[in-house]
Amino acid sequence: MKKTFCLLLLFAFIYLNMQATNSMEMISTLTGDFDGAIFGWSIASLDFNGDGIKDLVVQEANWNPTESYDGFQCYGRIYFYWGGNDFDNIPDFAISGSADFILAGYECTVHNAGDINNDGIEDLALGCKMGLYYKLLIYYGRPQPIDIPDVVFELPTSTYGPYRIRPLGDINADGYDDIGFRTGTYSHHRIIKIILGGSFQTYDLYDLLYYDDSIMISGIGDVNGDGISDYHIKKPLYSTGLSQNILSVHFGSSNFPVLDSVVICPNTNSYIQDYGAAIGDVNGDGIGDFISYIYSEAKVWFGGPNLTTQWDTVLTESVYTEVGEIVSYGDFNNDGYDDIVGSGPGYGWDRGISRIWLGGYNFNGTLDLVIPSPTADLQRFGFARATGDFNNDGYCDIAISQPYDVGGILLTPGRVYVFAGNPQLLDTTYANDDNTIPVPANSLWDINIYPNPLPKNKVNLNINFLGEGYQKTTANLKAVLYNIKGQKIESFNIAREDIQNRNWSGVIKNCPAGNYLIAIKDKNTNLITKQIIIK
Repeated sequence: MKKTFCLLLLFAFIYLNMQATNSMEMISTLTGDFDGAIFGWSIASLDFNGDGIKDLVVQEANWNPTESYDGFQCYGRIYFYWGGNDFDNIPDFAISGSADFILAGYECTVHNAGDINNDGIEDLALGCKMGLYYKLLIYYGRPQPIDIPDVVFELPTSTYGPYRIRPLGDINADGYDDIGFRTGTYSHHRIIKIILGGSFQTYDLYDLLYYDDSIMISGIGDVNGDGISDYHIKKPLYSTGLSQNILSVHFGSSNFPVLDSVVICPNTNSYIQDYGAAIGDVNGDGIGDFISYIYSEAKVWFGGPNLTTQWDTVLTESVYTEVGEIVSYGDFNNDGYDDIVGSGPGYGWDRGISRIWLGGYNFNGTLDLVIPSPTADLQRFGFARATGDFNNDGYCDIAISQPYDVGGILLTPGRVYVFAGNPQLLDTTYANDDNTIPVPANSLWDINIYPNPLPKNKVNLNINFLGEGYQKTTANLKAVLYNIKGQKIESFNIAREDIQNRNWSGVIKNCPAGNYLIAIKDKNTNLITKQIIIK
């Protein structure tokens, strides 16, 4: 008992120290011009002035020239904060709306469009209401930015909103980044369009009759490792109802618009978030990873040439968004693995919260850090996010908006908080959520593992069930692979038929050479553990 108590104290000490280490210092607070300005309605990160450092772009939805709230004059304004060693909360450049040039409204959000004109500098995309119609605006990045759009793309004249703009990357491998967006018509058509950078040629990817707004396109990066950006589509299976959707990944190709695709979920059987999203390379294998929503959970697919319907892990806490991508990513501790930040602006009766999952070789989707709302007010902290190394110290930072108070729009001007990356951020899951190294049981549950050692190029692992306990059990079992630290890497279901046949064979994903453990488990009970070696 004394030994167990000491071990518990040790684990508690490690856990608390990891939690203390895992923090991100608030380095700047950006504030709107007046109460009710809704500063932080959307935000973006891009190198707009071409100096090699990410800049922060913030939309103030209710700005007007009087700089006091007027419900009839919500023209909107876009503020730019240049990144660098002297990054601060004073805007360096702005684009202002007017009565016939409204940079506000649910359809108007700012986005890093990538390099639309192939000049080596990132460009800004946003929606705008000009007169009676909405238009897609592109502002080219340049060393001396201007407030006049370089491209004004007219959206269909008989439109039904809301518009959802999503940068896609270069999906046709021509050197120009591309843009997708969702819109619709009064006749209940829901349309996904793709606009190719450079030529600005447009394609209607889908033009279908739906009675809801659940059809959506999202950029997810290069997830099959061929060097061309890919994208994610969600659309309903039927023309009515929200609960049955099909999710697919479309692979970019130089033969665009002839596109290959793979269905990652033939039927969600539930109402889900509209989006897939890129999460960078969270497991460090050199291929982009992504998430998609199924059963109200953010499922994680590790990128690779053979994507299937089977996801690899699940983010342990929910994430959702009001505008922009459902999650953002960056290497917050500069360890070579991308990390994920998500939000819950409605958490705590609209107080809001942000959550961080740290990448790593054995990324398992377990939460590592929570950033609570800096205030006790109900101002929807986490409404929008952007990531980038704004202060140029080598660590990716996070900007999180808190745009308005749900109790009254005039209670706050809106704020954006910037949190600095931290080299001491650690994956806390070894200390709390990952299973520790299991304890071997007795000969009733003995197993033989072969081949052992397992060559790196040998993918089939075989297990013989030798103990008498297997003859009596009626349950399905699991085989769980751990690294030597006790962190879970993979889990395999073992059917009753395999147990009766006394043999099971499974495929192990590529693992580096080293010592590993295989545990046979009945639910949460460890029956037997054996060591294997991969070399």
